[in-house]
Amino acid sequence: MTAQQRLLRPLSAGLRSARPRALHTSVRRLAPQRPPPPTRLEPLRMPADMPREDYAAPAAYTLSLMGRVIKYLVVGGATLAVIAIASYEGTHLYVEHVVLAAPSRSADDEAYGWADENQGWTGGQRGGTDPALGFRARHALRAAWIAWEWGAGDTASTIAKAAGHYAGNNSIHPEIRRPSTPSGSVNTVDRGYQLADEYIEAAIAAARRRGFAFPPELDPTRPAGPPAVNPHDDLVPSSHADATALDLLMLKAGVLERIGTRDAVSHAREVYEQVLAARLGEKHDLPVPKARLMRLAHKLGDLAQRHGDAAEAEAWWAWGLARAGLDLPQIKASVPASSSGGSWWWPFGGSKAAAAEAAAPQHPLHTALPPPVLRAATNLLISASAADAQTATPAGLDAAAAVQALALSLLPHPKSVAIPATSTGPTVLQETWEQQRAALVTLHKASVSHARKDASADPLELASSAADAAEAVLSTLTPSLPSAFTSPSSNPLAQPSKRLLRDTLSTAAEASFTRAVLLERRANLVTSRDDKIHCLEHAGEAYERAMSLAAAENGTTDAKSKKEEDAVGRGEDWTRFWTGYVRANEKIMKIVSEDEDKKGKGKEVKKTEKGKEEKTGKEDKK
Repeated sequence: MTAQQRLLRPLSAGLRSARPRALHTSVRRLAPQRPPPPTRLEPLRMPADMPREDYAAPAAYTLSLMGRVIKYLVVGGATLAVIAIASYEGTHLYVEHVVLAAPSRSADDEAYGWADENQGWTGGQRGGTDPALGFRARHALRAAWIAWEWGAGDTASTIAKAAGHYAGNNSIHPEIRRPSTPSGSVNTVDRGYQLADEYIEAAIAAARRRGFAFPPELDPTRPAGPPAVNPHDDLVPSSHADATALDLLMLKAGVLERIGTRDAVSHAREVYEQVLAARLGEKHDLPVPKARLMRLAHKLGDLAQRHGDAAEAEAWWAWGLARAGLDLPQIKASVPASSSGGSWWWPFGGSKAAAAEAAAPQHPLHTALPPPVLRAATNLLISASAADAQTATPAGLDAAAAVQALALSLLPHPKSVAIPATSTGPTVLQETWEQQRAALVTLHKASVSHARKDASADPLELASSAADAAEAVLSTLTPSLPSAFTSPSSNPLAQPSKRLLRDTLSTAAEASFTRAVLLERRANLVTSRDDKIHCLEHAGEAYERAMSLAAAENGTTDAKSKKEEDAVGRGEDWTRFWTGYVRANEKIMKIVSEDEDKKGKGKEVKKTEKGKEEKTGKEDKK
């Protein structure tokens, strides 16, 4: 490096290290100014005590609340719907598989044929309802059963007689007979039976749409009464009808019969005759089909009697008995004319002796008649004798006595009823049924013997015998029915045994009541004070027992109890028995009070006589 270079080096170094601001001041002034970099500002903080306004939060809360409410409504509604549907279907399943599980159709050659007496709901030998009817028709039938048995919620529905379909009301029983209802008045009809009728009608319509064969309608111009068919000849088969269709028609007629108005009874008779015409083609030589026709004839006769057609009723009963080889007109024709004599309910004459019983043919048919035919024949004879007795004429009473003698000849002599086992259930139920019917016929015989003033039979003994026989049957059926009759739920003996228990309670109550009435009347005939009180005390006990049995029949108390004091909800029969009980006690109190009055008067007389004697003695001393 030269000396010049060394001299210039510091100068050049100084020039390089000089600041641009000092070198280019004029130029910087003319250049645009850059804005200063932005400074970060802190957000302003609101005071803690200042209210905050947030418009989104309330709207979100409202929407959330509405969503929860809608969710709860949907879930709750779905739950209620599921519960309702499950309850509805569960009830129908219970009715189908538990209540209606018993078979309702027996084989034609079955020995006892108890299943054939069950109310048929189209299920036949398998029970329940017929699957071929379809979903809606089967539900309609189950709904009909629910309305039939459980009612419709309210007690009754009033319908004017002018409406026609359910007008009128007649009964063959004198204790429940009512005066004829005047035109334009109002009748009371059970609403449950009305609903059952509507449901059954819907099931019939559904069955017709599905092609079930129903029997044809009967000719309205046909003569009244049974068909002109000889029971001993081979019957010409009638037009084909499905068993399910016949069950539906029987249900229709049954609910109309329970509605009980005049037009309903007339319609029921038409339906029963339609079913009978369809069953004429069955094998009549077998016991079960023969008993079916006899039961139909029994129903038609009873309905004709309720309708006021006594001659037609007797014709139907005679037609049914003819199928068992019993000639009802011949039995009544063999009764001699009753001789003159008084009667407590018919003052113009009566019978003196049991000529009717002696003249009645003794038929040793108990071993010959099959059990189903025997049951049907006995019921027919009971209805025929009751109708004759209600005429309250000497001829009617004699005819009733002859029919009762025939019925007793068909039934076995009373004996102890055995406790049934599973294998002997049908046999024991048959024997128990026969004992109950024998008690019932004996009770009817006691009433007729008392009305006829029959010297050969003591009405009080007959009534007591009927009461004892009914109590013996009742002891085997209470407090609960034997398991051989009711278990399992598909047991065909369940319904017949329940009906038998109801009939036994009714028979025992009426027998006790009849015995009490006869004892009370006997107390009026005896002269001894002790005998009067003895008869009236026994009458009061019989009235008490009748009240207990009537209450048990209504399901308000146990049949074993003997005293009832509350008359609420006991029914008309209980009130009738209670009236007799009060009357008997009043008579006892009257006799006791009269004795006390006589004793009081006797003491006063003795005191008076004693005073006179003392006074006379004092005068004598003076």
